Amino acid sequence: VAAVREAIEEGILPKMIQTGSSGSYFARSKDGMYKGVFKPSDEEPYGNLNPKRAFLRRYFWWAMGRPCLLAGFSAMSEAGASLLDDRLALGMVPKTKLVKLSSPSFHYHYKDRMAFEHHGQKLPDKIGSFQSFLQGYVMASSFLRQHPLPSRPRSGSSSGTTSSSKDTQAVQGSATEVTEEEIAQAEEGALEEDDFLWTPESLMAFRLELEKLVVFDYLCRNTDRGLDNFMIYHARGAGSNDIRLGAIDNSLAWPIKHPDGIRDYPYGWLYLPSDLIGGPFSQATKDIFLPLLSSPKWWYETEQALLDLFRQDEHFSIKLFESQMAIFKGQGWNILQCLRQDDEGPIELCARPKKVVRRSEQII
Repeated sequence: VAAVREAIEEGILPKMIQTGSSGSYFARSKDGMYKGVFKPSDEEPYGNLNPKRAFLRRYFWWAMGRPCLLAGFSAMSEAGASLLDDRLALGMVPKTKLVKLSSPSFHYHYKDRMAFEHHGQKLPDKIGSFQSFLQGYVMASSFLRQHPLPSRPRSGSSSGTTSSSKDTQAVQGSATEVTEEEIAQAEEGALEEDDFLWTPESLMAFRLELEKLVVFDYLCRNTDRGLDNFMIYHARGAGSNDIRLGAIDNSLAWPIKHPDGIRDYPYGWLYLPSDLIGGPFSQATKDIFLPLLSSPKWWYETEQALLDLFRQDEHFSIKLFESQMAIFKGQGWNILQCLRQDDEGPIELCARPKKVVRRSEQII
């Protein structure tokens, strides 16, 4: 973060990502290398300073937002997802912290912009999430188009996906904004020299990583997981089966209630071929999650860590936090019950009835 601040002072500004529904920026160091993605909290998808969706915010404000999520919580959601990833020791979410940055490339109120441009006043710092840059990863939608799964023909491999990412981390350039063309060219370049081929071993490695992503997304109830916001890495070289997933873009998680409107916000990985996403969870996945999710100590320490993080929000409410934890624990309960069965997997997990777990105290 210090390197990014130094770069901004020398005029190397963060670059806004044109794709996606929020104001998000590639942050660079003085040598032009990307260090992370910064998402100001007031430029979130439904934020009042989001440089995108201006028409919707002005004329259809009543239809904006997701009733199950807290407004202005995107940065906290990203940081909370990183914390949960650490608590589970998954290594899937890039390290994400809450930081303060200011830059002329960010979107500001008119009076702040005019004070900066005409009177030389410093632009206000914006608090937001800073997610470390993933080197060598490719967006899942692009990877699966280039390397269709054996059960899915190439012509249908892009069904349900988009040609560009919301907040892709696979692009280099020097312009003020990152365009869809730059993103596509960068991803094509990353895949051109790719000698990857699906084998039974690489499919199994992908399935194991996918199972971890399934449990993670389900636990924090990510309402915005598609094939365009998680990434795939594989070690180059013939015969290599090392596959890892990167879970970026976790800004719409930690709901205060289960989605109950017209949209249920299903998980994008549910639309992968049934021979990949179907079937029971592996023993390896059970060995990772069962000891943790059945431990009262783990739950207590995780809740306390999330409390310490979320209370940094200026609009923090203990009542709303308890609602978030009730959903979080209800999801954990379902995961435990599913993992204890021999014949249940991701599809059966998502078909389970929605649960909430609330804590009550009685004086005896």
